[in-house]
Amino acid sequence: MKRKILAAFMVFILAASLYPRQSVLGEETGNFKVMGYFTESPYLNDPIDEAVPFDGLTHLIYGFLKPASDGSLYPIGQPERLKELVDKSHAHGVNVVIAVGGVFYGNEPLSGHFEALAGNDETIRRFVREVRDFVEIYNLDGVEIDWEYPDAESSAEYERLLLALKEVLSPMGKTLSAAVAAAGSANTKAESVRSVTDKALENLDWINIMAYDLAGGQHSPYWLADVSIQYWKKRGFPEDGIVIGIPLYARPSWKPYRQLVALDKANAYLDYVPGDQLDSYYNGLNTIRQKTRLSLNKGGGIMFFDIQEDTRDETSGLKAAWDMIRRYEQYKLDDFFIVVDNRELLYTPEEKLGMPYKDGQNRIQLPVRKALETIGAKIDYDPAARTVTAILEDTTVKIHIGSEFLDVNGKTVTMDTKAELREGLTYLPMRWVYESFGYKVSWYESSKTVLVSKPSSN
Repeated sequence: MKRKILAAFMVFILAASLYPRQSVLGEETGNFKVMGYFTESPYLNDPIDEAVPFDGLTHLIYGFLKPASDGSLYPIGQPERLKELVDKSHAHGVNVVIAVGGVFYGNEPLSGHFEALAGNDETIRRFVREVRDFVEIYNLDGVEIDWEYPDAESSAEYERLLLALKEVLSPMGKTLSAAVAAAGSANTKAESVRSVTDKALENLDWINIMAYDLAGGQHSPYWLADVSIQYWKKRGFPEDGIVIGIPLYARPSWKPYRQLVALDKANAYLDYVPGDQLDSYYNGLNTIRQKTRLSLNKGGGIMFFDIQEDTRDETSGLKAAWDMIRRYEQYKLDDFFIVVDNRELLYTPEEKLGMPYKDGQNRIQLPVRKALETIGAKIDYDPAARTVTAILEDTTVKIHIGSEFLDVNGKTVTMDTKAELREGLTYLPMRWVYESFGYKVSWYESSKTVLVSKPSSN
C-alpha cells in the first residue's frame, strides 16, 4: 500500500550513512513522514549539528511558542538558535514547523490561555496575526497546535482557533497540524479526543498522536499506538495524515533514551529498566521498529519526542525506524517482521541461508538452521537419515525431513505439518521451531510482527 510512497525515499539512501538522505517534501500530505520534536531545554543544549540528524528527518517541530490569554505570544528563549535550526534544516530539505502550546507556561496550564484567547474575537485575531508574523520572520513551513487538552466546554473554541489559523496559513502555503491525545480504545468517549470536532479535523494537514505518557508503568505500549490509529481512522481522518508519536524518554524516571543506552547498550533492545528510586519504562529498538511497521501498514508517519534524546550510533531509534522503512521496500518483507530474544531475526538473499515464506495455511515457514543458531542451539544434519538434530542446553530436538513427527528429548510430538527440504535447506513452521525449546511465540496482526520470547527461568 505504501510502495509508491516509499519508492521516492529509497533513491536517497546512502549506504555509508546512519540515515537515508531525504528530499524536500512536496505539498501533498500523503508522503510518509519521519518527524522529530526539538524542544529548548537546559538539559538538551548540544550544538545543533550534533543534536539533529537532519538526513533522517522529513520534518522538525520546534517547541514551544507559548500563547498568553490576551492572544499575544511570549518570546522564545533562543531566537538565534531557532534561526540557525531553520537555515540548516532547509539546507537539508527538512521542513520546520512551530509548535504552539505545550502543557505549562511557568506554573500556569496553557489550556486556560488557549480557551481565553479563542473565546474572544479581538484576542483570537491578535493571536492569529502574531503567529503569522512569527512564521514569516523565522521562515517556517507550518504551525502545530499543541492544546493539551480541549474538553467539552472548550471544544468550540478549539475548532474556532484552528479555522482562524487555517484561513491565514493556507494562502501562505503553510501547513496546519495538531498534536492530539492518544485513544485508550478504538471506541473511546474520552473528552480529550471527542472534543476535537470533525470540522476541526477537516482543516488539519496531519495529526501527531501523543501515544505516550500513559498512566501507570507501561508509558507508551504498542497497543496504545495501535488503537489510537484505529480511533482516528474511525473518525474519518485520512490514513496518510495519521502520525504516531514515539517517546525517546522513560517514565516515571524521565531518563532520556540515550542515557539509558549509555548505562548499558543492551538497554537499547528493552522497554523496561529497573531503577534504585524510579523505574524506566520506554520504547526500545524492537518496539520502535514495530511501531514504524504499524504506521507503514496503517498510518502516514512517525514522530519522535524529543529527537535530541536519541543516540547517534547503531542504537539510534531513528536509525532503527529508517532501517525498517528501507527493509519494508528493499526485501519486500511487508508480510512479517521477526524478533527473537529482543533482536531482529533477518534473512537476506545475500546470505543464501534461505528466506522465510508463508505457506498455503498462512503459517510462517523458517529455514531451520539460522533460526535455531540464533538462540544458541547446535545443529547437525544427517543426510542419510534425513534428520536435523538441534541441541540447546538440556533439550534435544530431532526434525525428520518429510515427517510430521518431532522427537523432543526422546518423546514423539505430532505436528500439523511436515518438515520439508527446499533448495537443500530444512524448513519448518516457526511455532514448531521455537516452541519445541519452550519459547513463547506471539503474533501481532496490525504490525505483522512475530515476537519470540525466551522461556522464564523461574
